[in-house]
Amino acid sequence: SAGAEDAKKLIRALVDRADGKIGIIAGGGVTVQNVRSIMEETGVSEAHGTAGRVTIKSKMAYRPDPPLFMGGEKWNTSEVEFSKKAISARRVFEYVSEMKSASAPRRK
Repeated sequence: SAGAEDAKKLIRALVDRADGKIGIIAGGGVTVQNVRSIMEETGVSEAHGTAGRVTIKSKMAYRPDPPLFMGGEKWNTSEVEFSKKAISARRVFEYVSEMKSASAPRRK
């Protein structure tokens, strides 16, 4: 996770070593709750995360027993089969707002 202390130290070292020649992007475990601190502590100016993904439960009433799995998930369960992933504009806005509120990346 990019939010772990040892990961932040490694990302910071990569940013310093890159010296602006290439971009370093923090990713893995980046959330709206930690994106600002990750950016401030590591010096990255970009982050990759699942900022807006939400799960929406199906309103479908008919659910055969046993279930008939039709999805492409590796391990289907009733919960996976009767739900879908979507993007929440509100959550994306919150994520981007946190990124923009991070103080400017530090250069060595």
